Amino acid sequence: MTFRFTQRADCANTAKLRSCVLASLLTVALLLTSSCNHQPAAADADAARSLAFIGNEASRTLSVVDLGTLRIASTVPLRDTPHGLFANSQRGELYILSSLAGTLTILNAATLAVEGTVRTGASPQFIALSGDGGTAYVVNAGSNNVSVIDLGSRKVRATVAVGQHPEFAQLTPDGATLIVSNRNSNTLTLIATQADIGATSAATPKVLDEIAVGSQPGPVVIRPDGQQAFVANAGDGTVSAVDLLARGVIAHIEVGGGPSYMVMKPDGGELFVSNTGAESISIINTYADEVSQSLIAGRNPQRVITNAAGLLLFYTTAESDAVSFVSIANRQRLPTVALGTRPGAMAVSPGGRYLLVLGPASNDLAVIDPTVPALVTKIPLGQSPYDIAVMRVPIVR
Repeated sequence: MTFRFTQRADCANTAKLRSCVLASLLTVALLLTSSCNHQPAAADADAARSLAFIGNEASRTLSVVDLGTLRIASTVPLRDTPHGLFANSQRGELYILSSLAGTLTILNAATLAVEGTVRTGASPQFIALSGDGGTAYVVNAGSNNVSVIDLGSRKVRATVAVGQHPEFAQLTPDGATLIVSNRNSNTLTLIATQADIGATSAATPKVLDEIAVGSQPGPVVIRPDGQQAFVANAGDGTVSAVDLLARGVIAHIEVGGGPSYMVMKPDGGELFVSNTGAESISIINTYADEVSQSLIAGRNPQRVITNAAGLLLFYTTAESDAVSFVSIANRQRLPTVALGTRPGAMAVSPGGRYLLVLGPASNDLAVIDPTVPALVTKIPLGQSPYDIAVMRVPIVR
């Protein structure tokens, strides 16, 4: 970078010249600082303790990316093909589901040592973690049940039968009720977790109720006050609003074709639904149980997430090689960031500095600065990266 200094007329005397030179040097320093604002902060203690874990299906490995240096910290070989990844920051553990093997692998997130493997039901799809981090509820699509795993003893404490082909689950904020969506039976199963008795108690979680919802229910989101749940019904283009106290459906909210992904603002007031079979993202007022606005999103919108503050919405589309950004406050579309390949799973780094986007076909991780927005770098991964989880972990020296 070349900087040219021009002496102005009011800098003729020595004092003024010195002042002008100092001012020019300050300008140069500011420009250099600005031009480097996308460089990784290796000295930042928080960033150095932030890791991204990526499961690579085809190579059967786990890529570990240091988000302080934006480099691969380690590649961990896995016995079973990884699918879903779930971080437990309270225990400092990463859980790796293998739907093919029917297992949950437990990884120490700091040492990267595999510390155990637990046999689940058939084709595990999702994990809901208890608030204290001591219990994992594993949803098994192939065996139509939920495995309740004590993470301290690493043993299955109970198995609870649910509906047909369950895929997702969420715990109410108080941890007392697990809500499971059953895709093939078009129902939600409500399970009493017995959390008030204690996770190590011999008391077995029990089914409270089964509620009919829309066709092919998938992701479940619960309002922070715990009074209402929402489930996306891919088969009929609706989102069912469920009263958890009365255990009944309040409304079937029409959104668009094939609602598949949902995210709620941290305050619980709005729910964003990507309609894969349409070209829109529906915004639902979660207290009025109605669509307040629809955003034109491009063809076949896919994953949708927000930053931790709930100020920015990030989403991808099946027909695009880019990530789109929306200001939630004013619904303003921000510039898209082209990735050169169809994007996959996304995550926001701890602290919110980066948006992380997998490239399943290009076998890389795109690191994006969402404040610009702009692509910072791409990091090579293993083959067919499928899922990502992020966590702050202690530094092991």
